[in-house]
Amino acid sequence: MIGTVNRTHPLYGIDGVEKLPAPKALSGKDVKDFGAVIKCFGEYLTRCLRDKNWSLRKAAVEKMCAKLRGADGPPNGQLVPALKAVMKVMLSESVIHVFVKAVELANVLLDKGL
Repeated sequence: MIGTVNRTHPLYGIDGVEKLPAPKALSGKDVKDFGAVIKCFGEYLTRCLRDKNWSLRKAAVEKMCAKLRGADGPPNGQLVPALKAVMKVMLSESVIHVFVKAVELANVLLDKGL
């Protein structure tokens, strides 16, 4: 379990995150394929995105939406490749709760004009 979540935790602000398991480490292939995601959103969110636990994937996409909406969004130079990798994975998501968050992410992208 993640446990207590303070302001410095990558999933801070996401409801129920303290009850989630810790995400698994990234494989070498994931590090290579999701390098832009790591640069934009950090290794921890990328680990959550790639984890088998759907609640972690949902929390990661929810946090990505929040970062894109807020002033602390990721750097623009890596944003398009990162979001391409995220959406490629999320649009094939079989868990409806995660897929709905992926649609929300797509809406945020459209609202931002990306």
